[in-house]
Amino acid sequence: MYRNWQPEIPLFGGIANQGLVFRVGDTVRRPLRPTSAATQALLEHLAAVGFDCAPRFLGVDAQGREMLSYVPGQAITVPYPSWALTDEALTSVAILLRSYHEAASTFDPAPHEWPPSPPALFRDGIVSHNDPNLDNVVFRERQAVALIDFDLASPGSRLWDVAAAARLWAPLRANDDIQDGRRGRALGRFRLFVDAYGLEGTDRKLMVDAVIHNHDWLYDVVRQGAEQAYKAQWFGTSGIASKEFAQIAGPAADGVLMTFNPDARKREEAAPVVASFKQKGIDPEGFTLYGYTAVQALAQAANKAKSIDPKAVDTTLKSERFDTILGEVGFDRKGDITAPGYVLYVWKDGNFDYPK
Repeated sequence: MYRNWQPEIPLFGGIANQGLVFRVGDTVRRPLRPTSAATQALLEHLAAVGFDCAPRFLGVDAQGREMLSYVPGQAITVPYPSWALTDEALTSVAILLRSYHEAASTFDPAPHEWPPSPPALFRDGIVSHNDPNLDNVVFRERQAVALIDFDLASPGSRLWDVAAAARLWAPLRANDDIQDGRRGRALGRFRLFVDAYGLEGTDRKLMVDAVIHNHDWLYDVVRQGAEQAYKAQWFGTSGIASKEFAQIAGPAADGVLMTFNPDARKREEAAPVVASFKQKGIDPEGFTLYGYTAVQALAQAANKAKSIDPKAVDTTLKSERFDTILGEVGFDRKGDITAPGYVLYVWKDGNFDYPK
């Protein structure tokens, strides 16, 4: 049963999808949006023209989530590593952005419904990323290698993306608001980014206006999200895998997401033990059956070792397999169980279960 199971690892960053994006093996699972089809078409075009610096659209999973390829590397999140704020890193972002625009230049956005576009003055037919923030750029070996999170992508322009990226990466803000090595260097880094991208002619002359409009436009996007009553998604781990959480939180527990081990109560092998617990008025939730499994494994290891010497039992635990209510389990050299790690749950009406 566990052979093909893969844990869901939360991926943090962003706002609208906070707590709802997970890495599963070499894929990323994300909620679908009204404009997802447009983004998927763009990603499929990028793949078709050989642009390998963006995720690949892989389909929709059984839970109705968008599946994208996972892009290995490091996205830049706080606290920012000092190397990510160097001129070398900045230049690599400009080069990456230009390569994206070259790949997207042959894509026709007309048949699709997109998120809001930039002002008409800053639209030239190309689909701009629109959110080249630090956490949407993946680095490997301290070089920008991929753009991720195309949720805001829409018909815009090269100029618009360059203005957005320069504003965020320079960054173009008051010195008092810059608390790292970029302080006092914003304008120099701004010029460096524009030069590294290779912006010329009319676009270069419009750059300052584009930066100002981009600032206002992005804040309008955030404001609209607030006006639409965006509700933060609460997310917890195994520490709330008990009905005591719902007793304390009351109705506020409904909808809270949680990662924890697969529910052992649902396993056929565990049915007799679950029934025995319930006969005694005990719901074997949370870690109960995992503790039971640990005792089973210890007992079998002692029998196989023909000893209760801790070292002998430890050696046997790390080299043998054991029949338990979780099925056949084993342990690696560190002593970690080789059965699955975590899955996603949602709290509802005082209980937690897999999302429907």
